[in-house]
Amino acid sequence: MTDEDIKERASNKAFAKLTQVNRDIIDLQKSINLGRYGGVSKEEMETCLKSELIERKVWEYITFLIEKDRK
Repeated sequence: MTDEDIKERASNKAFAKLTQVNRDIIDLQKSINLGRYGGVSKEEMETCLKSELIERKVWEYITFLIEKDRK
């Protein structure tokens, strides 16, 4: 496996994770707006949302670094 292969796989994994985090954010926002908390409080759902927003920033940074390294 070449360095380029590894970089391609890393990029694919990072972008897949970023896509999943974005879906989680949308789902959490929708649940909060509809009042569907699934056995937890609204505050706990909002804490989860804040955590996912931070997670997105981290994965955006990771994808940026991977893409920068590929150039």
